[in-house]
Amino acid sequence: MQAPGLTKLPSQQKVPKYRPSINIDNLIAICTGKLKNCPNHKKALYIRASAYIKKGEYQTAIQDCNKLLETDGENVGGYYLRGCANEKLGQIDLAIEDFSKVLSLDENHVNAAFARASCLNLKGDFAGAIEDYTRALEKDNAKSLNLSNSINKRSLLRNSSMKKDEPYPKTDAFQFTTKKNKYQQPEEDDLMNPQNDEEYLQNDQSQIQNQPQQTSFMSQNPLYTSIDANELNIQRPSQIIDKEISQPMQQQLISMIPENIKNDNKKISDWFHSQGFEARKKEDFIKAIEFYTMALMFNPNHFKSIFNRGFAFDKLRMYNDAISDYTKAIEMDSKNAYAYYNRGISYDKKGDYNLAIKDFAKSIELDPSKADFYHNKGFAMKKKNLIKEAILEFNECIRLDKNHFKAYYNRANCYEKLGDFDKAQQDYLIANNVVPNNPNTLTHIGILMDRQQKLEEALKYFNSSLKIDQNYAPAYNGRGLVFDKIGEFEKACQDFNKAIEIEPQNPVYIHNRGCCKRSMNKFEEALEDFKKALSLDSKNPIIYSNMGLVLRKMEDFETAAYCYSQELIYSQENTRTLNNRGYCLAKLGQFDEAIADYTKAIKLDPINIHAIYNRGICNERIGEFRKAIEDFTQVIHLQNDQGANAYFNRGCCYDNIGEMDLAIADYSKALEIDNKTSKVS
Repeated sequence: MQAPGLTKLPSQQKVPKYRPSINIDNLIAICTGKLKNCPNHKKALYIRASAYIKKGEYQTAIQDCNKLLETDGENVGGYYLRGCANEKLGQIDLAIEDFSKVLSLDENHVNAAFARASCLNLKGDFAGAIEDYTRALEKDNAKSLNLSNSINKRSLLRNSSMKKDEPYPKTDAFQFTTKKNKYQQPEEDDLMNPQNDEEYLQNDQSQIQNQPQQTSFMSQNPLYTSIDANELNIQRPSQIIDKEISQPMQQQLISMIPENIKNDNKKISDWFHSQGFEARKKEDFIKAIEFYTMALMFNPNHFKSIFNRGFAFDKLRMYNDAISDYTKAIEMDSKNAYAYYNRGISYDKKGDYNLAIKDFAKSIELDPSKADFYHNKGFAMKKKNLIKEAILEFNECIRLDKNHFKAYYNRANCYEKLGDFDKAQQDYLIANNVVPNNPNTLTHIGILMDRQQKLEEALKYFNSSLKIDQNYAPAYNGRGLVFDKIGEFEKACQDFNKAIEIEPQNPVYIHNRGCCKRSMNKFEEALEDFKKALSLDSKNPIIYSNMGLVLRKMEDFETAAYCYSQELIYSQENTRTLNNRGYCLAKLGQFDEAIADYTKAIKLDPINIHAIYNRGICNERIGEFRKAIEDFTQVIHLQNDQGANAYFNRGCCYDNIGEMDLAIADYSKALEIDNKTSKVS
């Protein structure tokens, strides 16, 4: 419904757009002011040359182009502008020479092909003109153009097309860069290069149960491998263990039964159990299982045998068999707290934390006086990232046992995860008093100091740990990370080498050495370390991430994009990785795919300037100028109207759609901001 008093305009009438009236001389004056302070400022030369062309001062424009090309001999935009000016002056041969140079640098430069076609037509080289025009049409997909107008001169301001890749500058995100295509078009160099966000892997020494290494060494950055202060380092048995014993083995074991008990099955079961217990004390768990199994053959309800066989299976990391035996033990004695407790440990080691917590809770219900029950319940909760709940369990454990080392240690780790470094340090120090001179504890205090950027104190604790145990790999790794932070890369590499020498199959230390090599610009060596680390831990997203960074530095964007894709498979979708992959895809000219990544990143973080800005660049690449304008406008707002590059690139887009006054206004604002920034710096 129409508002009162208003009438609909006739269809042939149009409401005029408001356009700010910007004098092009003002733009020239701004550039001139910039060039007084910085005579070789490429962007100012570039803009002023284009402004002179718009004003019809072609010879002056050529002078600026010459100056620009003295500074940057492969500046595509400079050659193109000069060619346009030469054409306007009737210097057709010089114009053809410039446009040919543009096409040698960028074979996909549509406007140069159109312009050269026009010049060749003027010289009577109709075959050459048609060839250039046909090529330009193919690139530009100009379906609506009429061949009868094929040799018409092209405006300086027409839609851009796809271009080949240009190297990215090794500069910060918003530094002005030169244009390597038509003068009003930002190039790929305007993409914000993702930050060189390095992630190292450390040693999370919070794992204090006797459990195997997890499949991934992942945690929060910096990351730490699991280190068990009491781990028995038991490997899987080389032979398959079966609860069923072969007939020959049965006969052999039966022959060992003492004569005086051969007719008493209960005594036989007890005897086999005692033999199993002796084998268990010697850590011969395979033999122990055989004895316990024989005991159960003579007495299927022998509780100790089924319980202790479960323990032996657990030690051999045969958790399903262990859980099966503990379950039978519970069926025999449903009030036995330790049967639930031990089954909970096996569930925990298997990774079934919910079932583990349930069993630990049942053991506490049956016997609330055992500190270990609370500790292990808290430990399983911590693995489920129920940090605050875990702390409550550790508190209860400590209430029952003031000297429970593991409870202090793991509660400290929980406080650390919550960012409460003071409480974490306090608990680590108490743990160190309970068990003095423990290299594990000292190393973790060093890690805590590192995380707080107290690097000298961190070094002191790592050194103390190594004085106690010169072969403690996590301390070498931690100290290496500190050396890396302070730029002592050679010392860092020496420490990583030592850690690898001690634990040659630990992907964490190999990965961290790779990061150090990268810091030393030894990219090939870094790449080899990352490959080796992935061969040991093929699902670690941080290794893929850092490998991708090295490949970006080596300008292998295709493989880098693959690494970021792998990172996304093994981690949650996040803006950083999407930005990194989007950058690589843009470098490969896969702008639609890059836009998809940047759009996903923006959905996750609607004010992520990096993603919005680079999506704008990619939209511009594929000729979606209005979408690009929307992106650059959002960046300008997020940067409180202080984004010089966003203004410049939006100006380029306005230029492409013929909004000249808006383009000039943006160019002027870009240089104004750049001038202010230069004065401040």
